[in-house]
Amino acid sequence: MTITKLLCESGIAYTVSQGDLTAWDGMDLSALVYDSRRASADTAFVCLPGVRVDGHDFAAAVYEAGCRIFFAEHPLDLPADALVIVCDDTRASLPYLSDAFFDHPQRELTLIGVTGTKGKTTIVNLIASAANDAGFGCGTIGTIGITYGDTLLPTVNSTPESYEIHRALRL
Repeated sequence: MTITKLLCESGIAYTVSQGDLTAWDGMDLSALVYDSRRASADTAFVCLPGVRVDGHDFAAAVYEAGCRIFFAEHPLDLPADALVIVCDDTRASLPYLSDAFFDHPQRELTLIGVTGTKGKTTIVNLIASAANDAGFGCGTIGTIGITYGDTLLPTVNSTPESYEIHRALRL
């Protein structure tokens, strides 16, 4: 997906603080990344502020890894060939960017959410078992990771980042 299509389909509000958006439109992005260790020349880096670490602080290292497209909450001090797209809240924008990047996978699925204090995993497994026994393909996202069919994808957090959820929905 090109950066222009991603921005158009995501619907996020943004400004370009550095670079020429049209100069990057011929490049297909392979991924959106928010972990600086996963950045490369064909990815866009989303600077997520965290409790202990701010992704904005890794922009220079990500640039050195070859990445040239950045989503940030403020202008970044990067060489002139970087494209810096500023949005008010990168964490709030990531779900919209992820949804567009994976071509809106939830539009093709029936989704069920389970909330509460106790018993979520049990209820999710009962629903998944019943759906699979009835012939409907059913996957789950929860504490043990992301499952579908005989596949288990471990997750770092019991609630994965929106990018990981959208990626899993597209599988």
